[in-house]
Amino acid sequence: MRPRRSLLFVPADRPDRVRKAAGLPTDAVIIDLEDGVDLSRKDEARRLAAQALAEVDFGSREVILRTNSPGSPFFAADLEALLAFPRLPDTVMIPKVERPEDLEAIAARLDQRGIACGLIPCVESARAVLDAPAIARAGGRNTGLMFGGYDFSADIGAANEWEPQLYARSRVVLAAAAAGIDPIDTPYGDFSDPEGLAEWCRKSRRLGFVGKCAIHPSQLEIINAAYAPTPEELQWAQRVVAAAEQQGYGAINLDGRMVDMAVVRVAQRIVAVARRTGMLPGDPTREG
Repeated sequence: MRPRRSLLFVPADRPDRVRKAAGLPTDAVIIDLEDGVDLSRKDEARRLAAQALAEVDFGSREVILRTNSPGSPFFAADLEALLAFPRLPDTVMIPKVERPEDLEAIAARLDQRGIACGLIPCVESARAVLDAPAIARAGGRNTGLMFGGYDFSADIGAANEWEPQLYARSRVVLAAAAAGIDPIDTPYGDFSDPEGLAEWCRKSRRLGFVGKCAIHPSQLEIINAAYAPTPEELQWAQRVVAAAEQQGYGAINLDGRMVDMAVVRVAQRIVAVARRTGMLPGDPTREG
């Protein structure tokens, strides 16, 4: 499984930025057909996205194509273009999903054409937040669930701040966990504020998100560090996992303290993240 600490948005109609992103320390490159592209350049963006997928070497990075929303006049053309791409992305991100039925229909089209791309629906409205558990399970192809904070705040008339979004974020994390997929957090819009980004990343990770989208390369180092285990966390987790393997997966004794299976699962998750990000000795170091 690829890590998803950082996911960098790049406009599909800027091939120079797409090529640059392929060499940056991001876990995923999101080639964007939606908000990053002017309305007059949607056709050109589709053509350039297909060209980038065919020609650019993204290394081990996950390549994600963000379409326009299912309710937009551009989505049908996005889907038709995707079906004809000579090389497919690893994953397709669907913005502004409102209903589980939207994903069921998209998955059915992909099934008909034998296309194996995973899906990441984006939860960006009050209706979508309330339906997040059903959206997370819909279609049978979801590998992640993204929270879109800016559109959500606009939809409910709230400030784009942590507290007004806390319930929605929590619901997205719970829905993703119940479906066994990755919860991914919204971008932090002010790339001139590294301290603010770091603080939001810390809160987001503590809430349960596995990673965060980025809108600028300068954000990647902060995001990657925030969503990776610290050396101390990894050392503790490895000791817990080793003790569980030696003593059995019930209540175990570690340094005179009882550790139950809930704690073991937390430790296992930390070790899994470390393996996915190349932190453990003997694991391949990630590119970039």
